[in-house]
Amino acid sequence: MRDNRICWGVICQVESASASRDAMFRNSDWGSEGDEGVMHGAFDKTTPVGGTVRDLFEATPKENISKVFLEDKLFETWYYGRTVLIGDACHKFLPSAGQGAVNAMQDAVILANCIYEMGEATPENITAVFKEYYDERYEPVKKMMAKSRFMALVMYGTTFKERMFRHIIVNWVPSSTKFKQYLKDTVYRPQASFLDYVENHGTSEVLPQKPSRRYAEEKAVAKGSAMALDAKIMPVFEQLGLLDELLAISLPCKGINILDPELKLMTGLDFKDYKKRTGYEMAMFVRPRLHRLLLSHIPSEKVIFSKKVVSLEQNEQGVTLAMSDGTTVHGDILVGADGTYSGVRQGLFKNLDKEGLLPASDKEELSMGHLCMVGTTNPVDPEKYPCVSDDRALFQRVIEGGDPHTWHTVNVCDNKICWGIILQIDSAAASRDAMFRLSDWGSEGDEGVMSGAYDKVAPTGGLVRDLFDATPEEEISKVFLEEKLFKTWYHGRTVLIGDACHKFLPSAGQGAVNALQDAVILANCIYEMGEATPENITAAFKEYYNERYEPVKKMMAKSRFMALIMYGMVGAFLPFSDIEESEEAAIL
Repeated sequence: MRDNRICWGVICQVESASASRDAMFRNSDWGSEGDEGVMHGAFDKTTPVGGTVRDLFEATPKENISKVFLEDKLFETWYYGRTVLIGDACHKFLPSAGQGAVNAMQDAVILANCIYEMGEATPENITAVFKEYYDERYEPVKKMMAKSRFMALVMYGTTFKERMFRHIIVNWVPSSTKFKQYLKDTVYRPQASFLDYVENHGTSEVLPQKPSRRYAEEKAVAKGSAMALDAKIMPVFEQLGLLDELLAISLPCKGINILDPELKLMTGLDFKDYKKRTGYEMAMFVRPRLHRLLLSHIPSEKVIFSKKVVSLEQNEQGVTLAMSDGTTVHGDILVGADGTYSGVRQGLFKNLDKEGLLPASDKEELSMGHLCMVGTTNPVDPEKYPCVSDDRALFQRVIEGGDPHTWHTVNVCDNKICWGIILQIDSAAASRDAMFRLSDWGSEGDEGVMSGAYDKVAPTGGLVRDLFDATPEEEISKVFLEEKLFKTWYHGRTVLIGDACHKFLPSAGQGAVNALQDAVILANCIYEMGEATPENITAAFKEYYNERYEPVKKMMAKSRFMALIMYGMVGAFLPFSDIEESEEAAIL
């Protein structure tokens, strides 16, 4: 072992069950009279490591010596009602094959997977989950216990038959055959279905594992590439005790560079004084990691997946959502935080339109002028991409005059690079046509976005093609860069936040920040609301709207101006230290 230590053991075979019980009582406490029966036959035997067993015994602190009875039993009953057993509680292995702890841990993994997929903790669901766990584990445990029992006969047996088995296996069975038999047991390697699966690192076969439907849905939710949060929202993360966790998955951003096709700097923004001025770093990270961070702090029973809103109804008693699976959800307040194509907004606006209360502008479609493809590479070689060795992130966008394509890169944690390509669409009609043509990812889907930038030089080195090839398909997303500020944010017991009521262009990186600010202000208003009467709810929603609408409107104008610069126009270099509180400077 490490630390220059030796583990040792002495096994004494007991002739009968009655003798075993007698020995159990006599040796119930460790001591000089307790060790005699076990030790005396082996005390002066030579050990494989040198010296005698006595030498190892005397070199061992008393508190590090244990005596146990090697027992063996596979129980038929593993669960009942809301109670379930794992490990030695339902199957006690002999230690001969070293499989007791392994099988106990496999129990825990499979049970956790089953519970993860369970849904609501009803008696029926619990019983079904326990049965699924039992059905998956009982037979493998039974087979492994038989092998363990056979190994015990070979390793511990003293009868003539047992000694003959040992003689044959030790002397006549080739080592290669014994090793192959040992490897057969390694094909079963269950993994946690609520984490990313680990690839097989060896050459031996591994049984495939059924993928988790729920985890696939959660992963599908957590799409996206590079994302940044700045000082406008950092204090809330600090209040919630999440700031250190956020910074642990982030790199501080040192600046933004806009480059020409030869990678010469045209304009940029230097963040070297950002923390000094604001008190916080600008954090750059991969969006799915923020998603997982926030999700990890929400009790699992508070989050339900695979639900799609079909319609909503609200009255003085509450608000009810009808889901596509036929279920309904009732509450006092409904917050639509469900993104650009918000089902909550659509349901709310449908009802308002029927009543003649929906403004004409809210009936119009979102403005759409760009297609965007983003991705995050696997870890890349720092020698090929030196930027990933930098402990600060640098966002770099390349603009080519007259070309509708622009492309960007940013180094993030774990030696990864986030990249993106934006294609400007000539008209709304072309945008709609592209939406239908690119509705599914595939070879025909990437052509329109990629063809103009595929062989362009990337700011991180190599070509855009290289970054694309280094990115798993599931880490690539295509989105339409749309923009719209809705006038209606609330009605009755329903209120909208984030992209559901104001969809930003990503040019200034303010979409997520403003969505989070919405959530903070709305939470503050609800906190002060008092009883959830219709009057109080309307007053709280109105206060939230009054505080947020104008700041969002101004930030969207700045974001739009940044889009003109970053997706096709040229600005002038402006160091952060020179920025003043002017309208133009605030845009950058």
